[in-house]
Amino acid sequence: MKKTAIILFSILGGAINGMFSTGAGLILIPALVLLLKYDSLVSRGTVISIISILCFINILIYSRVYEFKIETIWIILGCIVGSMIGNMIVGKINKNILSIIFAIFTIIMGIGLIR
Repeated sequence: MKKTAIILFSILGGAINGMFSTGAGLILIPALVLLLKYDSLVSRGTVISIISILCFINILIYSRVYEFKIETIWIILGCIVGSMIGNMIVGKINKNILSIIFAIFTIIMGIGLIR
């Protein structure tokens, strides 16, 4: 049952990632925590490795269909710095508080996308 559920959540996460270029983590992190009883930080680390592969695949597909702007390099550099800062902070925040922050952030971003 758990294996089937994880496979279905994985397919759903991959499909959402393919459609929106985001969202796999929103599906997979809760699935790993609830179904496989992974720690929330272990779930995030696991999903980050999965997402990195999905990003590579998306780059290959999108680069054939859409163009990339050279200015993107500044966004990439900013994200690298932000990621390093976030990784230094995450270990200092209580896991429950981190989960609440993540849920609030997800709700705010979802509301922001509705226009």
